[in-house]
Amino acid sequence: MLLNFQPVFLFIFNISFKAGVMVILILMLKFFLKDRLPASWNYYLWLLLILRLLLPDSLGSQLSVFNYVDINPHGAVTLQPSSLQPDTTMMISSNNMDVNINDTNIGSLQSFDSHSRKSNFYLWSWFSFIWAAGVILMSIAIYRANRKFAIALKNDSTPCMNPSLLEQLETCKQIIGINRRIPLLTTNTVCVPSLYGFWKPRILIPQKGFENVPTKEWKHVFLHELAHLKRKDIGINWIVTILVVIHWFNPLLWLALRKMREDQEIASDYLAISRMNKQQSQEYAAVLIKWMEYFQKAPLTVHSVSMIDNKRYLKRRIQMIIKKRVSYKWSLVGMLALALLAAVSLTSAKAEEEAKSEDVQVKEVVTQTFEALRHFQDADTFLSHTIDVRYSKPEANKLAVSIFANKELNPNTLIDFKIEKIEKLNVGEYKAYLTKTYSDLGKLPIYGVPVVKSDGEWRVVIENIEFVPNQFWLRNKDTLTNSDKVEVLAVNENAAVIKRK
Repeated sequence: MLLNFQPVFLFIFNISFKAGVMVILILMLKFFLKDRLPASWNYYLWLLLILRLLLPDSLGSQLSVFNYVDINPHGAVTLQPSSLQPDTTMMISSNNMDVNINDTNIGSLQSFDSHSRKSNFYLWSWFSFIWAAGVILMSIAIYRANRKFAIALKNDSTPCMNPSLLEQLETCKQIIGINRRIPLLTTNTVCVPSLYGFWKPRILIPQKGFENVPTKEWKHVFLHELAHLKRKDIGINWIVTILVVIHWFNPLLWLALRKMREDQEIASDYLAISRMNKQQSQEYAAVLIKWMEYFQKAPLTVHSVSMIDNKRYLKRRIQMIIKKRVSYKWSLVGMLALALLAAVSLTSAKAEEEAKSEDVQVKEVVTQTFEALRHFQDADTFLSHTIDVRYSKPEANKLAVSIFANKELNPNTLIDFKIEKIEKLNVGEYKAYLTKTYSDLGKLPIYGVPVVKSDGEWRVVIENIEFVPNQFWLRNKDTLTNSDKVEVLAVNENAAVIKRK
């Protein structure tokens, strides 16, 4: 069970790294612009981060920052547990030259390779287990907090029947452009006015401080909460919370969540004051300051957004409300900044995109080829996916058809195979490392099968490969190893894989 989390965690880790790079770019952009962008554009920058997390497989681009900054966590665990057996070794050099094998270097290379791969594999497995445990624990904590808040609200809330407030709310709904019914509740479960609920939104008014707020000031409160509703902020917060839980190990995303909530509040302030004149905007800022004295730390709930979410950045909100600057020039700058950020961080590395596409194609061709070869079935598929370098094409086709047609003459049939790794060697040239199991020879060691691009199609190269039973190998390994006509590719206790030159 511990091993099953690893591929998912490596996938998440890669996405999280790219999202972290994007967070740094957004913070740098905001630092240089110094809050000159309109509030909505500041907020839209964070929405691009959500897209980055939701759409990890983006288009490749030469402009992408990931052409220069990237990681490959999969490189640490290229082999699966089945390939970590101590009796299996892949005796092939990186430059594809001949390899001389003897008892000493077989043992030493085998031991080193097995130990290093096992260490990396189990290290990432433990990381993935810790990640999964963190996701589960955080999900439980958030669920319990929201459930507790919902129960408390159900037990301690009453519909507000004040006609002046209800009339004020209806007026604000018309101003902001909302037609749906929005209940108004009074409760002790919140300390500042809040919008609660995604499917059935309600505005919550705290009992404490309720009597101290004049009726005319409730207009500013309602406009702010309705602005949250208009902008679908609760739904966005749900998405962001789920993403942060999945990427809980990344501190940059926690920072991004906090900064995004700041810009979310300011964007709602701007939408509210866009319906006000200058004097009303100043009154709106005064209402924020008044409610600050009632503010307490909010519970860990995702269902609600409050008029005051954090005291620390209230000063910044007040300053931006007083400025209330709407400049077409800075709106254009915001649009360009958004486009530039999307171009460099929403896209993937061009080379990575192409390599990934080739990897998939190569893996599909190798799979189809050996599926066809298994038990000598589907000769046409096998022929269309292979290049036999031993013979001319007519002779190779004739031989293949003969073999497939006379299955009973080939008792040593392919029972199973597994692609352990796909490695790019050059442009249009790959190697697929496989383990194969035959009816007579048993499980062969891992060895590389060439895959090349020919006439625009990927094809498996059929070479002069022979599988030597272990008894024959032990008797003749010195002769075979020292022969200039034989290349030893791989060895295990069942058989040796050799190539005739």
